[in-house]
Amino acid sequence: MISVIIPVYNLQKELDRCMDSVLGQTFSDYEVILVDDGSTDGSENLCDTFARNCENVFAVHQINAGLSAARNRGIREARGEYIAFVDGDDVLHPSYLETLHTLIEKHGADIAVCDYKRMQPKQISGFMKTQTIKKVEKCFSGKEAFLHRAMVHQAAWNKLYHRSIFAEERFTEGILHEDVDSYYRFLLSAKMVAYTDVKLYGYIMREDSISAEASPKRYKDWAGAAYRMLRYMEERNWPEGRFHAMEENSEFYCLAYFQWRDVYGKKSVADKIHAKYKQIVRANRDIKIPYRYRLFYHSPALFYQYMKCKEKAWYSEVVLGQVVE
Repeated sequence: MISVIIPVYNLQKELDRCMDSVLGQTFSDYEVILVDDGSTDGSENLCDTFARNCENVFAVHQINAGLSAARNRGIREARGEYIAFVDGDDVLHPSYLETLHTLIEKHGADIAVCDYKRMQPKQISGFMKTQTIKKVEKCFSGKEAFLHRAMVHQAAWNKLYHRSIFAEERFTEGILHEDVDSYYRFLLSAKMVAYTDVKLYGYIMREDSISAEASPKRYKDWAGAAYRMLRYMEERNWPEGRFHAMEENSEFYCLAYFQWRDVYGKKSVADKIHAKYKQIVRANRDIKIPYRYRLFYHSPALFYQYMKCKEKAWYSEVVLGQVVE
């Protein structure tokens, strides 16, 4: 059985859409655990309604403690051999659970991963009707999966986990960007990770979502998570892991710099972010960072021009968060 854990916090407008996709799965042996994280907009009542009307849906309620705490509560409540996480404002393709379950069983993997599609709400209907044609299917060790993080993605969702992954690991509570702080630990706890490039998870772009929220805490939590990753690899004396963790730190600081400068209009904050990045690079001089990040180290303006020529969609998609058709 699969336990699908859905944290819910003030999602009255989005939860019906999410649950329609979850309850419309072609796979039948699963339970849904709705973890109401102290909602105040009626979502808490909606969770109870789903639980009353659907025999495989269960609702639990807790005082607001954040996304990580809600996910951890769901893990404690889960009865399934496998666990999947779905954000309550996203959607699943009808074959999501079936495809990942087949993948994880076929390869005897600990984690199965699929690709995802970023979209606006108006694109959901077309996504749900998409015919899934598998182009790529690969297997990695946990370490190899981390090294292919651009492929497997830094997210708790788009994955199916064997529950043994959570025997010793949990989401870090009390922070934003908990996925960045946890995904590498989950991957490195796995002996095997199976991957398909089929886009089965629908990530819905919302301006008021956690990932779109501009705040000093958001920056500090993300920076802290990226830095802890670097230290984690260092403690395990894994040079290749350190290189990729440093690359991830570089990706974060580049993104944070341009978002705070151009999206939030806080040039002074952006300058502090750049200064902090230079400090981290100097403290890890033995790690040779890629050319683009060396450019950013010396001059964000040169980095911007380089990315404009080499990866034209980077600024609009990653910095501005626009969906490019």
